[in-house]
Amino acid sequence: MGMSTNATLRKDLTQVASEYDAELAQQGFIGDIVAPTFKVDEAAANYPIITRENFLKKNDDKVGQDGKYNRIDSTFDSGSYDCEDRGLEDVMGDKIRRRYSTFIDCEKARTIITTHQVKLNRECRIASLVMNTSVHTPHNAATSWATAASADPASDIETAIEAIVAKTGLPRSMISLICPRTDFKLLCATASIKDQVKYTFGENNGVRPAVLKPLHIATILQIGQVLVPELSYDTAAEGETESLSKIWGSGKAMVAILASRADAPLEIPAAWRTMLWVKDSPQYPVVERYYSDEVRAEVLRVRANTDEVATAEADLLTYLIDTLAAS
Repeated sequence: MGMSTNATLRKDLTQVASEYDAELAQQGFIGDIVAPTFKVDEAAANYPIITRENFLKKNDDKVGQDGKYNRIDSTFDSGSYDCEDRGLEDVMGDKIRRRYSTFIDCEKARTIITTHQVKLNRECRIASLVMNTSVHTPHNAATSWATAASADPASDIETAIEAIVAKTGLPRSMISLICPRTDFKLLCATASIKDQVKYTFGENNGVRPAVLKPLHIATILQIGQVLVPELSYDTAAEGETESLSKIWGSGKAMVAILASRADAPLEIPAAWRTMLWVKDSPQYPVVERYYSDEVRAEVLRVRANTDEVATAEADLLTYLIDTLAAS
């Protein structure tokens, strides 16, 4: 828990944070989809990691003449998580709160602003986990996606899909493409994708390459979904000139198998999850409130106890494409 001992859980504002959470997906936040929460009872523990042996080994299932069944030994690696309490507090003095309370619901507005900041930090952590070239082997595109006339992003992605399917036997409908906005625009501008639009949707279907959406590309690729993050954050110090940095970067696209929902069990293959210690924060996030006599102000705290982790062997459920480097 936080440092204050008199903080109370505000279920109404926690609901506000939860509802705003749903709106963030419309703003380009994809962290909840890429690494959805998995509730755990312990703050730190080991968890099973799915390995390629779970998928590639073939065992004879014919019953012997003695009536005995052959046995298999399910193989798991072990990973560890260690949840950390993360959150931010918003402080609003009594005078300021009275001044603006006739115009807006100050508690609701402050909850939304602070939730946004907390989720922005989580998005950065998940992006660093997913696009980490020290963990995931980058594979060069056949031709840089910036070469619109000859690049073939669909073929590069198909190579990634086939690699994952070959290693796991899982259907391509379970596969997702994470393609930052800059790379998505390059993909859509290639002559090969423009041709596939005509072949997939027909000549007079109203789908134009200039206005392609993630759903169109998912249909062309015959995969579950295409996620296009486009968030940036200001890296400059307070008072300095704004300097924006893309959270998900550019020049990389990740093909991966993701959890289908937040409550999906770990037995279902997925590349990443967010471990949520429910004994401390029953949902993500929670909102707490306390009053500070020292500054005569109400303090709202948005927080959760979490750890973002990989839940499968590296490069088993993932395939990282370097979109600008040609092989």
